[in-house]
Amino acid sequence: MKSLIKPLPQDLIDRYKNWKSDSFANDRSLYENLALEGQSPPAMIISCCDSRVHATSMFGAETGEFFIHRNIAKLIPTYSYARLYKKDDELKRHLDRPSCKISVTLNLGGDGWSIYLEPNIKIDLKQGDMLMYRGCELEHWREPFTGEDCGQ
Repeated sequence: MKSLIKPLPQDLIDRYKNWKSDSFANDRSLYENLALEGQSPPAMIISCCDSRVHATSMFGAETGEFFIHRNIAKLIPTYSYARLYKKDDELKRHLDRPSCKISVTLNLGGDGWSIYLEPNIKIDLKQGDMLMYRGCELEHWREPFTGEDCGQ
């Protein structure tokens, strides 16, 4: 039987050794601090696993600045977007599409805006708070927005 396990290509091994002796050695205290103190990045990036552009490059971020989740869309279907809501915007009572088995709302900042889950549960999220729920099974909505702006 042919083995499915193959050794890493030598160029990857060489590049890792170079990183370990150069970048890691130069930033050793940063990595030690991340290991000892833990991580508390101010933001989470959810992106495609596309290899052409890395999220840290797009934002000029350093090691430890983001928690990054990379998803393979064909294996794990997702649907996501960020939106800036303005005064009087409203999210009518609805169910999410069936492919959204797990729905998430993340307060990115701005004025507070409650989300309601059936039967009539009001949830207030502070900046950085996230709510996970079964959006295709649980009706949810928001009353007309009375603030100036809100990122979700």
